[in-house]
Amino acid sequence: MPVDRSGTNRLPWPSLARVAPNVQVAGGVAAILGAAAVLFAYRRSVATTPRTMSDEWREATVKMDLAKERVAGEPVEVNPIRHAAKKKL
Repeated sequence: MPVDRSGTNRLPWPSLARVAPNVQVAGGVAAILGAAAVLFAYRRSVATTPRTMSDEWREATVKMDLAKERVAGEPVEVNPIRHAAKKKL
């Protein structure tokens, strides 16, 4: 194998030259995804709950949504999908 002396084919880790380029790309993508997953897990474990996620805030929001004036008929739930899990069948 001829030696490239142009300085354009330098690798930071010469031992990686023996690994196929597609394996290098797959390994790099896997490393980036792994780092992102670790950062996401750390961020989720350290983060605090926003004040709008408290139970009192949710209940007040539901009451406000149900209390909105309607021109005709009874009050209608503004976002029925959000409360679908709470409904009993």
